[in-house]
Amino acid sequence: DLVAAVPYVLGFHPRDSVVLLTFGAGEAPHARVDLPAGEDAQREVVELLAEVVERHRVERVALLLYTADPWLAASFHDAALPVFVGQGVGVVDVLRVGDERVHSAGDPDDPGTAYDLTSHPFTAEQVIEGVVVESSRDALAATLQCADEDDALAVTAAAEKCEAGFDGLPAVLTVQGLCESLADHGRWVQRT
Repeated sequence: DLVAAVPYVLGFHPRDSVVLLTFGAGEAPHARVDLPAGEDAQREVVELLAEVVERHRVERVALLLYTADPWLAASFHDAALPVFVGQGVGVVDVLRVGDERVHSAGDPDDPGTAYDLTSHPFTAEQVIEGVVVESSRDALAATLQCADEDDALAVTAAAEKCEAGFDGLPAVLTVQGLCESLADHGRWVQRT
């Protein structure tokens, strides 16, 4: 379930990454960072994630390490686990996620368990809801870039037209009128 949840939490399928999933009451932030190779860099990432966990008063975490290297995952596991446990944070699991198998990150010899995200109920639910998950972080970033020049010009023209509609209006009227208009539109959408 953890492996199936990650792409929908992040919006893409991670590679060579540390993914932090958090659980508990209140705000539950999630994070993804590149999986570092060296011990010093691993400690820095662990400290960064531990700071996020502490700041948000997270009760429980799961760490998913996306790598084919079992020894790299084991060394990160060994660096992270005592830090989170020392903070009083419950650690649901620390997993190494390969292309087709998920392993215990603390055991480099763990043969792992096969998984298939295409048939997982979380995947089906997201497809039904129309949630798009990109194949990689780069693919997700590409969706934020306007590659079509005509589209970019159309967006710019629309923004300028919208901005021109406020020219000459006092700030109070603009804010109040905008709020009233948005509220009216929102009520119409709800009714419709």
